[in-house]
Amino acid sequence: MPKKLQFLTLSLSVTFALGLLNKLAPSIQPWGIIAISLIAYFVSAYLLRYDLTGIEFITLLALPSFFTFAVGSVLYYFPNFSFAFRALILFLFGLSFYLTLLSENIFNVGRDRPIPLLKAAGTVSFLLTLFTAFLLFTVLYKTGFPVFVQCLLVGIISFILAFQSLWTLVLGHVWDRQVILGSLILALAELELTIGISFLPFESFFLALALSTGFYVFLGTAYNYQRKTLKNRIFIEYAVVAAIVIFLLVKI
Repeated sequence: MPKKLQFLTLSLSVTFALGLLNKLAPSIQPWGIIAISLIAYFVSAYLLRYDLTGIEFITLLALPSFFTFAVGSVLYYFPNFSFAFRALILFLFGLSFYLTLLSENIFNVGRDRPIPLLKAAGTVSFLLTLFTAFLLFTVLYKTGFPVFVQCLLVGIISFILAFQSLWTLVLGHVWDRQVILGSLILALAELELTIGISFLPFESFFLALALSTGFYVFLGTAYNYQRKTLKNRIFIEYAVVAAIVIFLLVKI
């Protein structure tokens, strides 16, 4: 079976499984989300198994599994979505999951030789990483964990998502020191931002929006620094985005 067809089959299967989650008892649904995310991880590993090295079990497989868990959790914590809106979410998830698998496959191949699609794959991976972070942060605030637990989970999520995203710029076989350092700095910055906004009386969506904006600024800065494209124009763009979000939050 051609690899693209395998990716499509997995994408449809995971989407269909997420669509059936609401048929389960509420107490079982979280376990169903975890199970589907693990299946997405291991089946993706099987499909990308050729030349898959130790580090790539994190860098190539984190995004598909985290994205699956994030969407499944959103559907669980927001059960009042209409049928049409749930269907739209699942459609966009299936399409995005398929594009994610294509991108991870390009990284897997491009690790050994340069190919023209690497830049496009990097863009898809970057955008999906940001969206996954936003969904996970939204779910995290809906759980009602204490602040110190939220900080710990934000740090872990931020480090893993940042690490897999920054790794796509080097595509190395080993743990790159700059990638690790950049991911740690980003995770610490997100942790501090979590502490700072924890005192704000906002709903989970707006807290996640603030945290995701910080993640976008921090990851984008690290991304451009790695690519040696960090210029004043980039700083201005990030400052404008941050200012707009702050203005919206103040006006709520």
